[in-house]
Amino acid sequence: MSCELGTLSSPDFTEKDLENMSGYGEKIGVAFQLIDDLIGVHGDSKMTGKFVGNDIREGKKTLPILLAFQNLNSANKDLLRQLFGNKNAKDSEIAEMVDKIAEIRVDKEVRDTANSFAEEAFKTLRCYDQSPALISLKNSAKYIVERSL
Repeated sequence: MSCELGTLSSPDFTEKDLENMSGYGEKIGVAFQLIDDLIGVHGDSKMTGKFVGNDIREGKKTLPILLAFQNLNSANKDLLRQLFGNKNAKDSEIAEMVDKIAEIRVDKEVRDTANSFAEEAFKTLRCYDQSPALISLKNSAKYIVERSL
């Protein structure tokens, strides 16, 4: 929506501009959410200011958690099932599961997926000449995928 509104504020936008920027915004929004979900199970509490692993306790169905269910060994999958959506799970149990998820490297697959969405977002911008605005959009997308906060 923000990309569409920005386009609509231009005095000479075209329908193609609106379509391109809408596509960019949608794809970069998905990339942002994927990284946000990753940070929720693989971030640093000191940097983010929130308890890492809360998505497990809250039972949020995110790509990192789905990948954890797919890739953890049987015993750890059972533990994740017990913790998933369990509001009474102990912080120490959640922290242990966060460590186990980090060990199986779901972060790489999530970042690769986010990068794919960013690349798709870039494709919607190919028809535009290089400009400071275009460079800013590309730099913003790069930051979104590489961030750790």
